[in-house]
Amino acid sequence: MCVALAASTAFSVMACGGDKKPASNNNTSKGTSEESSASILKQIEGKEYDEASGIIYNAVLGDFKAAYDEAKKVTDNNDERYAKMAIAEAKMLESGIMCPTQGNGGNYRFTRVAPYSAPSVQWGLEEDKKYQYLVVDDKEFLKTDEVNEMKAKWAEDRGKGTFRDWEMKYLKDKGYKLKDELSITYSSDPKTWDCLGTSLQADTDPVLDTIDPLVGYNVENEMVGKLAESWEESDDHLTYTFHIRKGLKWVDNQQREVGDLTADDFVAGMQHMCDAKGGLESLISGVIKNAKGYIDGDIVDFNEVGVKAVDDYTLEYTLEEPVPYFLSMFGYSIFMPMNREYYTSKGGKFGQEYDNSSSDYKYGKTPEDIAYCGAFVIKSYTAKNSIVYEANKNYWDKKNQTVKKVNWRYTDGQDPTKLYKDAKSGTTDAVGLTQEIITMAKEDGRFDKYASTSNVDGTTFVAFYNLNRAIYHNSNNEKNLISPKSDEDKERTRAAMLNRHFRLALSYAFDRQTYRAQRAGDDLKATALKNLYTGWNLVYTENEVTVKINGKDVTFEAGTPYAKMVQAQLDADGFPVKAYDEKADDGNGSGVGYDGWYNVDNAKKELATAIEELGKEGVTVDADHPIYVDVATNSAVSYFKNQAMAYKKAIESATDKKVIVNVIETANFDDWGYSGYYCQKGDEMNYDMFDFSGWGPDYGDPSTFLDTLLPEYSGYMCKCLGIY
Repeated sequence: MCVALAASTAFSVMACGGDKKPASNNNTSKGTSEESSASILKQIEGKEYDEASGIIYNAVLGDFKAAYDEAKKVTDNNDERYAKMAIAEAKMLESGIMCPTQGNGGNYRFTRVAPYSAPSVQWGLEEDKKYQYLVVDDKEFLKTDEVNEMKAKWAEDRGKGTFRDWEMKYLKDKGYKLKDELSITYSSDPKTWDCLGTSLQADTDPVLDTIDPLVGYNVENEMVGKLAESWEESDDHLTYTFHIRKGLKWVDNQQREVGDLTADDFVAGMQHMCDAKGGLESLISGVIKNAKGYIDGDIVDFNEVGVKAVDDYTLEYTLEEPVPYFLSMFGYSIFMPMNREYYTSKGGKFGQEYDNSSSDYKYGKTPEDIAYCGAFVIKSYTAKNSIVYEANKNYWDKKNQTVKKVNWRYTDGQDPTKLYKDAKSGTTDAVGLTQEIITMAKEDGRFDKYASTSNVDGTTFVAFYNLNRAIYHNSNNEKNLISPKSDEDKERTRAAMLNRHFRLALSYAFDRQTYRAQRAGDDLKATALKNLYTGWNLVYTENEVTVKINGKDVTFEAGTPYAKMVQAQLDADGFPVKAYDEKADDGNGSGVGYDGWYNVDNAKKELATAIEELGKEGVTVDADHPIYVDVATNSAVSYFKNQAMAYKKAIESATDKKVIVNVIETANFDDWGYSGYYCQKGDEMNYDMFDFSGWGPDYGDPSTFLDTLLPEYSGYMCKCLGIY
């Protein structure tokens, strides 16, 4: 998914276990090569930013990159590919560049939207499609037992093709009537309405219901045709041919027809996405033939790129090599169409002539400056107020459309009482239950009757560590979020952050359950905790597979989840983290729902090693000379500030205040965003630890996560590490 923004309320659109600890290890963490902070600092002294980024990357993530390169060479055996990617992920986790925190969901909520009335696949944007939502027209919410019964039935009936009809009958039998209007909240206005020219979830979310992909998923998560009525794959798995539905129209936001939807729209969309370089073009680099050459500027004729309109209704993609997960990529914005004539009418140009700063370039500037082919058009938009959608009268699947109007209502999350009152009154149709709302709901008797738990999705939020911090105020405004550190303290922190043991000490000291409890409450404090970057069950082996781990053959049986293979490498390296726990989920095994990182003893051991190593490099660390770690937060939303304070307390307690966390506050959401989320390069990142963002899967393969950590601007999330 586009880079996700820290979650706030259930059914709002974001700008995005147990108490067991991992077993104690007598030694500090092993399993990856290390280079001293002093050595790295000496190598990057006087170097240009990109060269310095490369030196730091190779020193810190060299083992990951080598293992990942080996994994990506495997294109003819998915199971071997998954296992080798799991080995690479283990090496990345062992590097200490991040500590996974949580996923989206796993929180209490009240809702009038029936569960699984939209797709729920982990990857892409299909799960956020709202046109088929079943929204009950009731002054109260769906009851807890009703939500749970519908969830259980979906799990039982998935794949039978019967759940949708069953759910509609179930709601009718319970006395509910359905309404065709949905009202939800959102917390960040888009910076652009061009979903092909951005990598931010805050930009794509408002547009995804207005445009459709070639293929997508039904409510039972089976792949179905959308704008394509059929498709074929060549025997060599290098060519995919799609047959576009005939008679489809593009309209503007006043529902006036602006053109026919044809195969060329997908060619135009992909070229524009590559020209705009919004941050996601790397997803097709090495996948679509010659896409990398065009993106890098080595190829200037887009006709050489492997996407071609054979005729008006036949579209052909040619790949560089077989890509087993290729079809799962189509639910994401990078493959969306764009009407060529409408784009050029708004001042858009292609190739070397592309210039979105031109005075006549209007495309994507407002909802009036895009064309629509999805279930909705945007009828009106008022910044920090509302976005109103109405049904597209020309939508190809309008006969199955249950929601005809959607109201997005802006909230900054500062007033939980208003959020709750709006949901109770029907002004909105769902509300996530913060601690303040839980208290109110228990007092008025609604909590026990209506509270349900939202599903945990595929997104992973992460605590990233800045390895090469270059700025100590926001890049867009030097007066915002200013670090209190002295120049000496800045250099000491910089040296510490380049020490692997110091980073691991921070990760092991991070009490993530207490951190999450500030939002979800004690009951659900572990529910959405994640213990690796990639979704623990994003893929499973289909067949038995044997790979070498530290020189020894290790065999994984068919049906092994990805996280279990990651754990095998971690265990072999003596790395004391539980990315997968056989005992989790009532003995079924899982990678979520427990804290597999937090261990104060391990934190102290890692810190002792870091202090010894830094001392040899001339950096003294003790209670009188602590390392200062800057963390930015939004003080206007109580649980964001409380999370930051919980982090501060955990780190300072576990390290005996040899590490001090500076919580730097702002009451402005955008100012917080410009500390990292809205930044485009690593040298704009204004923090030492960043917990404001995460990544969601774009397609069904571990590379959707691991590719984000590739060097030389290929990996979108590397900037969160202060490099590239």
